[in-house]
Amino acid sequence: MAQVEWSVRGRLLLVPQLKEIAGQTTVDTDDGKAVPLAGVTVKVSAKEFGLDPTGWEEWDQGVTDKDGNFDIRKTKDQTNRRFRVSVQFKDSALKIYPPNDSLAKKLVDLVPILLPGGPIVQIGAAVAENVLEQLVEQTTRVLYDVKWYVVHEDDTGNKHGAGVVQLNNLTFKAGAMQDRGGFEPRRHAEIWWLVKAASACLASMGFPFRGDRTIAVLHPWDNPAVGDAVEESYTNPYNDITYLLRNSKKDQFDANTILHELMHLWTFQHTEKEERLATYLLIKGTTHDGMVAPWAAWNEAFAESVSNELYREMFGTSATVYGAFPAERRPYSRPYLKRKMVRTASDLNVYENGWQSVFGLLLCPDIVSLDMNGSGPYATDMTPGVQPTGVHNKPPRVELTDLLAALGGDNKDGGLSIQDMRTDRFLSMIKVPGFDNLMQAAFLSILDPAETRQPASLLPAAVT
Repeated sequence: MAQVEWSVRGRLLLVPQLKEIAGQTTVDTDDGKAVPLAGVTVKVSAKEFGLDPTGWEEWDQGVTDKDGNFDIRKTKDQTNRRFRVSVQFKDSALKIYPPNDSLAKKLVDLVPILLPGGPIVQIGAAVAENVLEQLVEQTTRVLYDVKWYVVHEDDTGNKHGAGVVQLNNLTFKAGAMQDRGGFEPRRHAEIWWLVKAASACLASMGFPFRGDRTIAVLHPWDNPAVGDAVEESYTNPYNDITYLLRNSKKDQFDANTILHELMHLWTFQHTEKEERLATYLLIKGTTHDGMVAPWAAWNEAFAESVSNELYREMFGTSATVYGAFPAERRPYSRPYLKRKMVRTASDLNVYENGWQSVFGLLLCPDIVSLDMNGSGPYATDMTPGVQPTGVHNKPPRVELTDLLAALGGDNKDGGLSIQDMRTDRFLSMIKVPGFDNLMQAAFLSILDPAETRQPASLLPAAVT
């Protein structure tokens, strides 16, 4: 029988669940407003008749273009065929994993049940950290694999003739056919879109993810060894996987959490000894609450502050600080910091709220007018639109890109050290004209919860 070229075409789309992505929809469909799914791996398989004992014959694979379109071609005979189309959220930069309930995975997940206060901790902190580093390092990706989801499958009586087979829109949405309507596939499609969009935004600013370290998100994730009320999403620096939580108490499938964990992944690629954050979490039980090591507080605050700025860049509106209140480009007020137990300049180093205030001051567009002594949570502008009188040196403008650049932009092992994750050391890493030693010292005074003077009085005098 004569051979001809077949062309199986379609378009992969998503009707979003997250409000942020819903605001980015560009495609009108019968199913509602949608976004295209770009860069998704597509596999086409064919079958000549329903009872074919050989099963589905895989033809070829391809990748959707920026508009979500795919076109998989194959030279075959002209016999009419049924088609199955499967997709996989995986490429060289990103993988979206489903959970794995295998015994090996469960054994790895059970490690934290020993902590805090368990046998490992009791043998001594130095030994405990060494043992834990070995255990955490063994949580490799061998335990996980990306699923193939069926997005189209012809019924037995629905065969296509040779030539172009146009399948049109294949949309992930509630109630859709095959896996397109499934809980897990729809969420994986949404996580894929969001992480890809955020990665593109970072790349456009000149700070892409490293090409030699594929990142991943695993969802839904629930560790049976940890109580549902205290369990949280986390990111493992050893295997570059974000474990995005969904259990009986919490569902952290939201843009704020995903971007926060994504910035952990980015930060791990631009800092030294990032693995200590994982072992610290296991030993202490938290990297957020109360007084923690300076580098632990820095990492959490940096991920939250920078992810909130990334959110603003992507969606043109404010994120929230852990869902509590809108994220603003301002430091916290001194009374608010004191309520959070941040009472001295040195306390800024060891509390996440302290570091968030540092980043808020750096990004603030109008420092001269700030009132640091209000009830909070943020310092307020005491003279909107008007600068206080007096001779002072207006601070230089620090942008998000300046914060990212402080970690080093060469995309290789190394980067910001844990010794540099202290307020005075980190401020010295900000390379902006005019942000000299005097200006850095003024910033530390402004941030000091024990200080009473306002920024206009603390900034260095202008040279006249």
